[in-house]
Amino acid sequence: MRKKLSYVIVVVLILSIFNNAAGYAVSNTFDIDQFSDDDIVAETIWLTDTNEAFATWDGISMDSLQYEEAKTTSSTQSSATLTISPSTAWTGISATGATRTITVTTNVSYTVSMPTWITRTNVTGGFRLEAARNPSAAARSGTVSVTGGGITRSFSVSQVGAPPSLSISPSTNWINIPAIGNATRTITVTTNIPSYTVSRPSWLTVENVSGGFRLTAQSNTATTARSGTVTVTANGIPASFSVSQNKQYFWYSDGNNVGFWSGIISVGAPEIIGAVPPSFNLFNRASEAQTIWMSALGIALYPNTHTNASIQIFGGSLAEMQKESGDSRDFAGLCSYPSMATVASIAANNTMRTVYRFSGRSKTFITYGIEPDYWTEDMIRALVVHELGHALGSMGHAPNINATMYYKLQWTANGTLSTNEARHLRQIYDDFR
Repeated sequence: MRKKLSYVIVVVLILSIFNNAAGYAVSNTFDIDQFSDDDIVAETIWLTDTNEAFATWDGISMDSLQYEEAKTTSSTQSSATLTISPSTAWTGISATGATRTITVTTNVSYTVSMPTWITRTNVTGGFRLEAARNPSAAARSGTVSVTGGGITRSFSVSQVGAPPSLSISPSTNWINIPAIGNATRTITVTTNIPSYTVSRPSWLTVENVSGGFRLTAQSNTATTARSGTVTVTANGIPASFSVSQNKQYFWYSDGNNVGFWSGIISVGAPEIIGAVPPSFNLFNRASEAQTIWMSALGIALYPNTHTNASIQIFGGSLAEMQKESGDSRDFAGLCSYPSMATVASIAANNTMRTVYRFSGRSKTFITYGIEPDYWTEDMIRALVVHELGHALGSMGHAPNINATMYYKLQWTANGTLSTNEARHLRQIYDDFR
């Protein structure tokens, strides 16, 4: 057989319907043997009948020449292959993490895509997937895809959520919130649950901050304390703490401080220094003053010797009292406070005040007056009540001119305490003693 042509021989034939003696009608008649092996022929065969007609050359059909030409001119390539094992879905991955090794069989290079919570490490024959710990209580999922040579093999992945958890810090009770000043507390919330709710008393406001929330206590204008509970809830898990806010104290004083005695309070018998007129009966007046204050404060004042008493009472002339007290001013009565320790800050009339605990010895000094003719029993009683009130903790003066605890006694004073004077000090003894 002759050498195969490098080009397809094309001959245009016009065929008539082949029937009985009918023959082929050709548009160009030639003897195929007239072409040499090296000639290039570019003619086209057109069939005008439904019957197939093939020009042949040395027994080789024209169709065969075209097939051989296609084989000769196209480069031979192997088909791409890519399989993975296992290829099934990777589901129910533990929240603590897990690994899976994938075997890849392929004759092409490939790439791997996966969710961000899965990492890939190449190993012999494929790669290993490692699912990280899931810190969230919510499940997560995605797809792993291996792609190469135009082929993609994929499988789904899913990981269960961690057990739901919730904690707050600080979790201790928030108590004794000042009545004024807009006190705040910031709560850090640690949870793997996407959202949480906060319930609280209406007098607390909530503001979201990074990592949690901040509580602000509104001023308490009432003379009664208030309380409640703050609860953080996430997916049915609660975390709570108690809150309480101090009351506004009633205040009937021009000072900012107040004191009280804890434990046993004793009052010594008066010590008279120097000569005094017979009308200056300090012993009876001191006893009457103690009774008045015990009734007002709801406490007991115990008798004791002058030297050992919590509250010592001195009486005498102005000169003697100035000498004994070390105070050279003119005064009808004087009180020196004992040792004091700060116990609390309280709000009263929207102003912060200081509460002190008394200890040691307090001394009161009573004179029989610069004008003795006006120094009646009522006046002496009122004077002892006034100074004993200071010794018991009233560290200021009442704002009413007619009050026994007013800074200057009126000649009509008799030692009676008004409701406001008693209430001012009694609330301190009730709450702190």
